Amino acid sequence: MLLILLVSAAPLCAVLIWFHAAGMPVKTRFFLISLAAGACAMFASAAAQYLFFLYIPSAPALFSIFVRTALVEEAGRFAVFALVFAAARKAAGSFLTERFACCAGLVSSLSFSCLENVYYALMSPSSVLVRVVTAVPLHAACAMRSVSAAYFLKENRKRAAVIFFQAVFIHGFYDYFISASGFLQFLAPVLAITAFFSKAVFISQKEEF
Repeated sequence: MLLILLVSAAPLCAVLIWFHAAGMPVKTRFFLISLAAGACAMFASAAAQYLFFLYIPSAPALFSIFVRTALVEEAGRFAVFALVFAAARKAAGSFLTERFACCAGLVSSLSFSCLENVYYALMSPSSVLVRVVTAVPLHAACAMRSVSAAYFLKENRKRAAVIFFQAVFIHGFYDYFISASGFLQFLAPVLAITAFFSKAVFISQKEEF
């Protein structure tokens, strides 16, 4: 169990090192709030998915992949951070930027994926390393987008919708590829890593929080 927790938490250490090396002035409060928001999103999504299983126990595969999993999980992140950003704007809105939102999404994905990895690893311990390599960058890529969508919700709802559904489709196609066979399974990690690095480059640009 301890080994599973350590392996699942490794991406958190990697992000902390990256932020420090890149000179990002990330405050402890920001980091902890983002981690807590990610955990809240995880539990909210799990509750919504339970209701889907309860009332729609035998849904078509594509519905399960794109709606019950991808849409519900990204909506959980979006909703939690919409509330967080609404409160943050009232307190001190000047520090909120798209880059800040991407960083918040990245950090929140760490607690989300860590909890999810522990859950799956308890059922299949051999899967934890595979999930760290593929599912962690997938959750990071999607969270950076869905949290950015929450950031744009107040000022540009059309842009928020476009970014949000980017996250949903990336998440959905990843799950579809990983559940397929043959060459399509190879596309899952390619999609996850490509989607992650496309946002990581944006975060790495120099800008003060």
